[in-house]
Amino acid sequence: MQCGAPEQRKRHVQYLARTVEPLGEHDYGPGRGHKAPKTRRKPQSRGGNKKKYLVAKIARDHPEVLERMKKGEFLSVRAAAIEAGILKLNSPNDKNDRQETQTA
Repeated sequence: MQCGAPEQRKRHVQYLARTVEPLGEHDYGPGRGHKAPKTRRKPQSRGGNKKKYLVAKIARDHPEVLERMKKGEFLSVRAAAIEAGILKLNSPNDKNDRQETQTA
């Protein structure tokens, strides 16, 4: 949902923060030699950069940022995720830096 005015965007972020269902604890899997039973369907991933997933991850790993979201300090979920360290802030220089380190 793309909101226009900053006040609408802020309210949408507050709504997502209030209605979030936090992710469970980190699941590391069965380990070596203990395979999980095979299923016919692939499990659907909750991962990615979708708003609801990012808010759930913030709720699990960074509750202090979630509280700030509820207070309306962020205009977007992306800004909150960057503040929490979940997403990186990409700049045009990042691409150039990566190319220089690969050629060196």
